[in-house]
Amino acid sequence: FWRNRQTTNIFTNSSSTILPQFLLRVEFNDSEKLIIKYDTDVGFPDTSQFSQNYSIVDFNVVTKGNPSMGPMKSHSLSLNYYKLNFFKGLYFDTSLVYLRRAQNIKKNVVLNGIDQSSTFLILYSPENSLAGNFNLSKEISNLKFHFQGEASYDEFFQVFNSEASIFFLTDLSGKIRAETYFEKGPNFEIS
Repeated sequence: FWRNRQTTNIFTNSSSTILPQFLLRVEFNDSEKLIIKYDTDVGFPDTSQFSQNYSIVDFNVVTKGNPSMGPMKSHSLSLNYYKLNFFKGLYFDTSLVYLRRAQNIKKNVVLNGIDQSSTFLILYSPENSLAGNFNLSKEISNLKFHFQGEASYDEFFQVFNSEASIFFLTDLSGKIRAETYFEKGPNFEIS
């Protein structure tokens, strides 16, 4: 329950939701773990997004809030795995995170020539994100090798002139590095 008082108007909103959480931690041994976590979250708009009055942002940009907005809701699921073996000189970890925003606050941008006005709204179209990464390190004698990789995929909406458009973004990156650990003589690192 929250109350929003602006000038002569009072807006009263209420929202009830159950926020389940789940955490599973499996330790196969001292050096190998698996963690699975599920979370739900509720976020509330900030004051500028609630304001029913216009705010001048720039000489040709005006913003108006929406006092009847409700909370944002999201779900996340993460998977993390770690393995360490001192005898083999091996370290490995990986993670995968999925995020689904079921309700999200969006800015509706209306363009009129060089003038821009915007209002805030709750968009009930789900947005999804998936991200993963891994790290692998291996020591062989006085050499250490590192392999890293990351990938992400995002689906999100933007609202222009009261029309919602979906956008897709994919990102991939990787890195390989080698370094030496000699007690005598020069050491080097190559990426």
